[in-house]
Amino acid sequence: MKKPAAKQKPKLTVTMWLSLDGFIAGPGGELDWIMGDDEMSDYEINLISQADTLLLGRKTYQEFYAYWSEKGPPKNGWEKIFAKKINDLHKVAISKTLEKAEWDDSEIVSGVATEKIKKLKDESKKGILIYGSVSIVQQLGNLGLIDEYQLLVHPVLLSQGRKLFEDVNKTGLKLVSSKAFKSGVMVLTYQPTKT
Repeated sequence: MKKPAAKQKPKLTVTMWLSLDGFIAGPGGELDWIMGDDEMSDYEINLISQADTLLLGRKTYQEFYAYWSEKGPPKNGWEKIFAKKINDLHKVAISKTLEKAEWDDSEIVSGVATEKIKKLKDESKKGILIYGSVSIVQQLGNLGLIDEYQLLVHPVLLSQGRKLFEDVNKTGLKLVSSKAFKSGVMVLTYQPTKT
């Protein structure tokens, strides 16, 4: 008789749009190079459906709250579905300056604390997702707390801007899956190798 497969622990997953040369935004924070289509929308809805917690830095938390919360602008199509899913998640903002968590079902954590992140991972039933929040991603990566990177690599060279992997420790990554969209965007999923 076959043993049932061991249940996988929920993962802390980073998802990030990235230019082919490793930038997440242009020099002035421009995101006008990001390609959106039905495939990308389906990917985003599927990804967020696999999480129960959203972890964000202060700036991303405030931007997401302004756009995706019920106080944001009206949504149609895939955005309406995505907004419902994101509002149903538990939101955690990492910030030393935010005083109040205005978004429903959200909390503020003062700084990246290893024990708090481990506790969030232990309490999660489905997984934790990080959008944007580059400085938080860099800190969590350096602490070995990220389980997976899902990078949406766009076929564009920015040559300058904000890099995703700046001020990070040397880390081995293993490619676990890849998928090409018709737009030329590649979703590359990496997991850190244990050394």
